[in-house]
Amino acid sequence: MPYNWNCFLQSADEWLITYALPPQRFIFVKLFAIGHVVELHLKASYAKLSGSVDEAIRFGHDIPKLWNACKIDNTFMPRFELRSAVLNTEILNTEALSQQLSADDRNHLFANMEFYIVAKYLADLKYLGAPLKKIDKAYAIGGNFPNIYWIHFLKEVRAFLDTPTKERVDYVDYYLKEGILPVDAAVYLEQLFS
Repeated sequence: MPYNWNCFLQSADEWLITYALPPQRFIFVKLFAIGHVVELHLKASYAKLSGSVDEAIRFGHDIPKLWNACKIDNTFMPRFELRSAVLNTEILNTEALSQQLSADDRNHLFANMEFYIVAKYLADLKYLGAPLKKIDKAYAIGGNFPNIYWIHFLKEVRAFLDTPTKERVDYVDYYLKEGILPVDAAVYLEQLFS
């Protein structure tokens, strides 16, 4: 049986549950987990649009390229964007932000900061806290986990994918119904279905 676009979603569900689980203080691990949720949903979206799981896999961890490939369909996540001006800036360098970005682009970045972090640095997120190839200066990242931003993002991408479907188990829904997730994780994840 050949793979279809929804083959990416079980792993995406598991990464999302991992992201939602306590403790919430593991910033780098949480960004790594949600980055993979984003990557897998984008690969599912691209595979659904193109009909090719293999092509989706070939994007690797390159979220901006995956994003642009999906955005060719104008119905794909119209409330979200990745701006070139922001992607081409050292977003973890506050001096660069003030010098290189317009006020509108800075506001857009701040409203979508975690999306830009995972889009730019997904392959390096497991190394956060150590020197990185893409960042040649000291940096700091903070966050509020789990972030409600991702519920809005995932609702939109899941609507585009028209999932959950009867053809596969939605593992987020399954584990919520089993009642085995910690309360904080369950409260966060239940918002995906409200």
